[in-house]
Amino acid sequence: MARPVKWTVFFLLFTLVSAAIAWNQRVPLLRAWGNAYLKEQGYRIGCLSIELAWPLTLKLPRLCLISDSLDVQAEDLVYVPGDNQLSINKLAINHKRSLVYIPSEQSNNNAWQWQLPAVLPSVRIADLHIDSFWLKNPLQLKLALDSNLLNIEGDWQAELQLSDGRAQGELDWQPALLQDSLNLPMTLPDWLAQSHIISRFDLDGPRIYTRHKVNISGPLNLSLSDKEQCNTYLVAHGEFGLSLDIVMQSAIIDFSQLPLTFQALSCDGIAKEYIPEQLNLVFQRDINLTPHLISTSLVEINDAALWQGKLFLNNVQLLQGSELSLDYQLSLNHKTYGQLQSEGRVDWHPDGYLLQGMDNRFSLARFIDADLTLQTLQSQFTFQMEQVQGLQLDAELIIGNVSHKNLVLEALSSQISVVSKDLKRFILNHQSKVAKAVSGDIQLNTIQHKGQVDGDISGKLQISGQTELASADIPSVNLQGIKISHKGTVQSSSALKFGHQVMLPSGLTFDVAQNSRQLALTLPVQSALRLNNIIARTWPQAKLTGGNLAAYVEYTLSNDSLNGHIKLDNLAMQYGDYKLTGVSLAPQFTFSSDSLQVMPDKINIKHADTGIELNEIVATFASLNGELLLSDIRGNVFDGQFLLDNVVLKPEPQKVMLTLENLDSAKILALQAQSGIDVQGRIEGSLPLTISASGALIDKGKVKNSGPGYLRIQNNAAFESLKASQPQMDSALGLLQDLQFSQLTGDVSLAEDGWLDLAMNIKGRNPTKKQDINFNYTHQENILTLLKALRLGESVKQKVQQGIK
Repeated sequence: MARPVKWTVFFLLFTLVSAAIAWNQRVPLLRAWGNAYLKEQGYRIGCLSIELAWPLTLKLPRLCLISDSLDVQAEDLVYVPGDNQLSINKLAINHKRSLVYIPSEQSNNNAWQWQLPAVLPSVRIADLHIDSFWLKNPLQLKLALDSNLLNIEGDWQAELQLSDGRAQGELDWQPALLQDSLNLPMTLPDWLAQSHIISRFDLDGPRIYTRHKVNISGPLNLSLSDKEQCNTYLVAHGEFGLSLDIVMQSAIIDFSQLPLTFQALSCDGIAKEYIPEQLNLVFQRDINLTPHLISTSLVEINDAALWQGKLFLNNVQLLQGSELSLDYQLSLNHKTYGQLQSEGRVDWHPDGYLLQGMDNRFSLARFIDADLTLQTLQSQFTFQMEQVQGLQLDAELIIGNVSHKNLVLEALSSQISVVSKDLKRFILNHQSKVAKAVSGDIQLNTIQHKGQVDGDISGKLQISGQTELASADIPSVNLQGIKISHKGTVQSSSALKFGHQVMLPSGLTFDVAQNSRQLALTLPVQSALRLNNIIARTWPQAKLTGGNLAAYVEYTLSNDSLNGHIKLDNLAMQYGDYKLTGVSLAPQFTFSSDSLQVMPDKINIKHADTGIELNEIVATFASLNGELLLSDIRGNVFDGQFLLDNVVLKPEPQKVMLTLENLDSAKILALQAQSGIDVQGRIEGSLPLTISASGALIDKGKVKNSGPGYLRIQNNAAFESLKASQPQMDSALGLLQDLQFSQLTGDVSLAEDGWLDLAMNIKGRNPTKKQDINFNYTHQENILTLLKALRLGESVKQKVQQGIK
């Protein structure tokens, strides 16, 4: 029996010694065991002290749990297993901002799917201190749990029912509680802070699931800048869900049942007609939140009225509160301003941003505004705006037609490129083409323009470019192949300076300068021959053969007035068989209120060849009562002078008096080119002349001699033939062969078709036969045919002389 007793004593001693050693090392052992269990959850025991009391009571004077996100410190924790009671004198929870803890693939994720025990102990926490980077101020609370009913008192009050491993409850609260407790990015308006929200809570371990019923509305002001803001009225009626994971520091918000409506929008600096009356904001997918990232997959902003628009934001991510990225799809359909489709991406971070529009289309069937009408506009464009590289925009524009007042542009197309490195200055390059531009009686065909605009956000612009016109149809004028270069500056809407140089294929050039509300056209001194291409299309028979021209015209837009001067120097021209040389004219003129005023100026013509030689023609050119007229017209003809009173330059018939002075009758007779006839003497007369668009006529004009003269006929075939045919008049006709006349009178009439009727009476004496003579003579001839024959003869003579040379 000795041996069994010996082993029993040894076992008891070993057990007592082991128990003593375990109790003595209770803290290190529990700490090691606890850390091994908590390691996968990212926690460790920072401090621990344990005491046992009788009856069986577990006391923890101090317990500390530490993780990357939470620090938990408990003081005077007492648990009585027999009564299932837990009391904590002081519990402090500090929620820290840290990297999110992500369990490894090998970790037991189910460890965080724990539920509350079915039978909970009675719990008393006398002082619960909660601090978090989410909170504006720490929370001071008291907790009491009895019969699965949890009461919370202090800064927040709530009552939760605990059952089936979950904590559930309902709370009627106001957002002012959040504003007082949390660090919100903005101050809530009073109507929102004081509104009531009914929330249901469901706690499952470290996760909290909530649903919140809201019915709020009130004015909301959104500041765009220090001086500009948008005012709206927010309406939110429905409910949203919030799922919060305290340990993982993440949350999920479900706004799918809570559309946000913004009514009665108005924004400073934006016209009311461009702002929709209501915008709806719908989150079609959950919003995921962590301390570092906010993300959602689809947000819709729509306007069902004015713009009939929708904006979809996809793959939205807000990282660290300062880095934003998203894809967007925008669709607008305005009944007046057209349709817009746009797709792109937005990236925003502290060091820069990127805004891309990869596929953008705009179309407009018709637009009418005041004096502007636009039809069938289509545009495709891409853009990229980046902080370092700046803005790059490329667009293609096609318009059916545009009309502004009396200007109509047809089939307009344009390619535009805008580059801005700093978003303060920009360079715009564009190439445009217009099939036709019509304004009144003026039509421009196939206009091609290439230009550049260099400007800044203050509105200062520098403009340059070139324009080519295939043709320009102006009343009675057709121009082709016109080239225009442009250069100008814009300081403001009232400070414009532009210069345009126009070149025609003939080489004719002129400059157009604009200074604010004034235009100036300068035609520098140049050869008049450069006008021939223009003249040929309007008056095919006309041609300039020499001389120079210049002009200057100013036009003031404010009072629609025009003034300037034109200078023609030593001009030579030909119109059919008519020729003018040495034409000089430099009139000044003004135009305002539909009235043209030309200052009196002399016009000089050295020589005019119409078959009749006219020389040293001088007249006064001016306007009277809005009509242009020539007055005091004088010149030399037949070695004498002619004089015309006022001639109005208009197509309506008018009567003027043509006065002839001291004409050489020998030069008049020379028109007939009759050999054997010699006449001497001077003629004067008054011819009533009627001028109209169809021609000129003389009705009963009078001519007479202005001194004695004589007529000698020798060896004239026509005269000899007349004598032979009328032998009974041989004696009388013989007296005319040597005639000294003292009186010569005649009646002259000229029809518009050129037929001249002349009735002459000659009184004189034949000195050889010493016999007085009273002779009546009538003659009819087409003067236009005669002059044409004379001009033709001169032309043939010149060609023969040129051939001999």
